[in-house]
Amino acid sequence: MVNLLIEYSDKQVTPFGGMSLMKQFIDQTGIRVFLSVLNLPFPGSNRGFNPPHIIESFWLGIWTWASRYIHCDWLRYDKVLKNIFRWEQTPSQCTYSRFFGKFSQARNTEVFSKLQHWFLEQLCVDNLTIDFDSTLVTRYGAQEGSAKG
Repeated sequence: MVNLLIEYSDKQVTPFGGMSLMKQFIDQTGIRVFLSVLNLPFPGSNRGFNPPHIIESFWLGIWTWASRYIHCDWLRYDKVLKNIFRWEQTPSQCTYSRFFGKFSQARNTEVFSKLQHWFLEQLCVDNLTIDFDSTLVTRYGAQEGSAKG
């Protein structure tokens, strides 16, 4: 017979404690500061979230396997992640939807070209190899996100 000692703790836990490394990455790169100078859409209300906060929390959702806005909603209830990222609140599904819905083609081109340029500068590489894949995936019917060509 095995005699296991069982103890209880008042420490908060999360299955995503490894996200503290991503928080360190965000802090070390200074991306929050860079995001604050981009032409990001601002909320229409005085209670709205700061755009870099929306993007950062959206990234956290993606890093924890969210594939839809609604999947990011569980972040609102994880107190440990809020503490790690120093957030009082986390955006809701409709906040993400409204925020990203304000992006036009012109804003996408402006923001993401600057963001990509900045990101590649952070890598400090002197050359880059781009590998294009010419795989063709056949789609039948009117599939969303696919085009003929």
